[in-house]
Amino acid sequence: MSGTGVPPINIEGTADWSSLSRTINNKGIQFSEARTAGNSVKVFNNTPTDYRQLVTLLDSMKRPFFTYQLKEDKLDQRVIRGLTREMST
Repeated sequence: MSGTGVPPINIEGTADWSSLSRTINNKGIQFSEARTAGNSVKVFNNTPTDYRQLVTLLDSMKRPFFTYQLKEDKLDQRVIRGLTREMST
């Protein structure tokens, strides 16, 4: 994760990165850094809002990408030890 707590987005294919980055900038989506990693580009967003907008944009363009879930979007799960199965919820 970047220093902002927003996970990077790995976008497959580096051949058309310049046109894709122009599209991202035209939509007003901010990112602090983009690094090439093999045949993909790793994009680091500044805010969770920019992260969500970029994921939505990539989905609509049907571009293959990989990312992790934001911490705030994860379901908080807890385990309470010592409870028996017979106990009702």
